[in-house]
Amino acid sequence: MTELEKKSREILKYAEGINELSRGAILSNDNEIKKIKLDIARQRLSKLKEILIEYPSIKINIGEIESNINEAKLGMSVENFGGTKNKKTIYLSSIIITIIVSIGSYFFIQYHWAANDVRVEIKKPKELMTTPEPKPTPAELLTNAKKLLNEKPKYAPDDNSESYLWQAASILEFIKEGDKEYPEAQTLLKQIHAWQKNILERETEISMAIARKDYAKELEFIFLDKLHTDTTVTVSGKNNTIIKIKWILWSKVTVYEFFKDGKIMNTWRSMGFKKYVLTDGYRWTWAGNP
Repeated sequence: MTELEKKSREILKYAEGINELSRGAILSNDNEIKKIKLDIARQRLSKLKEILIEYPSIKINIGEIESNINEAKLGMSVENFGGTKNKKTIYLSSIIITIIVSIGSYFFIQYHWAANDVRVEIKKPKELMTTPEPKPTPAELLTNAKKLLNEKPKYAPDDNSESYLWQAASILEFIKEGDKEYPEAQTLLKQIHAWQKNILERETEISMAIARKDYAKELEFIFLDKLHTDTTVTVSGKNNTIIKIKWILWSKVTVYEFFKDGKIMNTWRSMGFKKYVLTDGYRWTWAGNP
């Protein structure tokens, strides 16, 4: 198998994972978890688009994936206004769309390789048809979910471990009230939802840390371009929550003028800065909390 074939299959699997998140959002009874799953799906869709820019020869139907995410979003709206009566119908539609996307993408990639003289065996549709497997029992579903959770560390930040949480949650959602495994399944779901929330919070912290660093660069450029001052703006501390501005002309007067209208403080608070330091680099330093 060539590197292109390997990469194509990885990307196809990644796209299917986005659809898994959408289905999980439809199945979840927790509105907060629905939102978390849809947010992650949108983030990963953006990442998928970036990957496809690097590999233009690999074609994935982005429009169908976006449609699947919108279907999940619609499922949230229907549940809010009409209860859970239409939930099974929406979930069935989601499964159909996922199958169409997966099979369509598979054949597109196979024929694309063939068109570029890449030696690939193109499977016939008959070879893709399999005998439907029997529906797993609640006990089997619970066992499979536990196996998934035990295969990877629950708090590992890598995408592969995170996907195990989504898969396990999707399996547990099929265990319905009335099944004797239902109480244990719900306990595991609550744990998984807490882990998913922690993962989302970590991702948010990382994103905000990057945003604060970019903001420091932009502020330094504004000092240079608009005020024509030789100023250095840096961030430090955990998640870049400390902002430091070094300018030789800092004084009581210039510090007062800088903070007078309160806008800069509001900006720093909204961006999560916890401490500021203004220094002339020699004698005077002003520090505080936004």
